[in-house]
Amino acid sequence: MTARVHCSWIVVLSCLFGYLSITDAIQRRATAKPGECPPLSSVRRLCTWSCTSDFNCPNNEKCCSNGCGRYCTAPYTVKPNQCPNPKNIPLSAESCFNDGQCPATQKCCPTTSGHACSEPSVVGEMAMEAVKAMEAVKEGVIVRLVVKQMVREAVMVREVVKQAFREGVIVRLAVTQMVREVVLIREVVRQAIKVMVRKAIRKVVKQSVREAVLVREEVREVVNQVFREGVIVREAVKEMVREAVMVRQAIRQAIKEMVRQAIRQSVREVVKRSVREGVIIRLAVREVVKQAVREEVMARGAVREMVKHIVKQAVRQAIREVVRKVVKQAVREAVNEMVGCGQGSGWGCGHGNCRGCGL
Repeated sequence: MTARVHCSWIVVLSCLFGYLSITDAIQRRATAKPGECPPLSSVRRLCTWSCTSDFNCPNNEKCCSNGCGRYCTAPYTVKPNQCPNPKNIPLSAESCFNDGQCPATQKCCPTTSGHACSEPSVVGEMAMEAVKAMEAVKEGVIVRLVVKQMVREAVMVREVVKQAFREGVIVRLAVTQMVREVVLIREVVRQAIKVMVRKAIRKVVKQSVREAVLVREEVREVVNQVFREGVIVREAVKEMVREAVMVRQAIRQAIKEMVRQAIRQSVREVVKRSVREGVIIRLAVREVVKQAVREEVMARGAVREMVKHIVKQAVRQAIREVVRKVVKQAVREAVNEMVGCGQGSGWGCGHGNCRGCGL
């Protein structure tokens, strides 16, 4: 099956490739311009694609290959006749690459310095006509031989057709006989199948009846066994219920005992923890009291320092005020004495010379 699938895929892909090739060839032929591409040269080739078909090239230029890429160029045309001696071609002739670039009947012929357009030689024309005549004679002989061969093949084909017709008649008679035999065989097979089906149905029915009787007996035995096992199971269930009640009572007693033990242990743990916590709290209170005492002592020292500082500042300020007042009074008295503005001088403080009275 896998080999058939693979062969089918190969055939489909081959058909698809052939269809694409034919379509591409038809498209190229539809867009192809007249003329041929020039032969490949031995010069260095550029691997660039400036076109893909003749449709991409302007005017009558063709899309040709250079062996690596494709480019647009004038069609390569080979005109009949032969080129003259290169020495007979003038140097002023127009340069060219192929016959298609030359006007009228001129050919692109080699010269001593390259290629140029030139009229063909007469001897060359005669030689070309002779060659054409010889080719025509050869083609006539070949055509005659081909015709004879085709006649012989036609006679052989006619004989083959006659033989095939005779064999076809024989085959038709043989096929007719085979069809009759197939019809007879089909009828015989139908009858044999009917007989075999009837026998098989009878045998299957008898076997089914025997199996049904056996199954019924087995079902009865199973039912009786289930009933007996049901009685045993019921007694076992009752015993299990009694045991479950006893287990439940035992579990209750065990749970009560476990709860008592757990409560006692919890109370002991709580008491121990309370004692430990009381000791810790007492130590913490002691530390707090000590810290408070230390802070109080430090606060008293700070207050004392502040009081001393304030007293010092107040004393200094009072001393400064007293000194300033005493100095003012002394200066005023000294000035008054110097000016004579005191009592008994005859001048009062309103006199012009008593300037220090207001001090």
